[in-house]
Amino acid sequence: MADFVYAGIYAPGSLALAGPEGSLLPAGDATVTILNSSSEVPTFYTDRTKDTPVSPDLVTDSSGNWGPYWVDPGEGYSYSVVDAQGNSHGPYSFTVNPDPEEPTVTFVDFTVHSLTIATGVEWHNTTAGSQLVLVPVVYTPTGSDAAILKVGLSASTIGSAGATDTEFPISGPVVTLTHRFIVPPGWYLRLDVDVNNCAVIQAGSYQAIAA
Repeated sequence: MADFVYAGIYAPGSLALAGPEGSLLPAGDATVTILNSSSEVPTFYTDRTKDTPVSPDLVTDSSGNWGPYWVDPGEGYSYSVVDAQGNSHGPYSFTVNPDPEEPTVTFVDFTVHSLTIATGVEWHNTTAGSQLVLVPVVYTPTGSDAAILKVGLSASTIGSAGATDTEFPISGPVVTLTHRFIVPPGWYLRLDVDVNNCAVIQAGSYQAIAA
């Protein structure tokens, strides 16, 4: 495990197991074993500050309630259960997320931001991470003009229209498509529609992704 400043909280709430007829029932008075990704018993703490290690009570109450527990954040944790009747269940995997104030972790802001892209005008991803860009486009081909969208995506300024991405032919149906683009940090996205306004770019959005 990494050297985290704060312990993460694992608060599973109540434990339920499948009963004889397959329905979930509270696992009262069950014994739980928690292991980390190395299949070792992790160090538990009394709170997020990791000041005091503790040996927690890993037995559920009569209603199946257990936890919360404070351990180092990470993936690959698992718990196994021996119910009150002596039956074994698991192991079941879980993840402990970092504390929001953990300085050793870079958190991703997944806020959805509004975005307006004009035809022929590049959008520059000035953030520190890749962004998922969603842009609706209304395609209204006429009896004499097709509806066309051209897309350019580049690590440097693009300067001219990209290749044709979507085209609805002359006399085709009216269609609205929401296009999805992943724009890496520092990259440029350019959208161009035909000069006869048979394709119209609508207001869209962008949001950070973990990749």
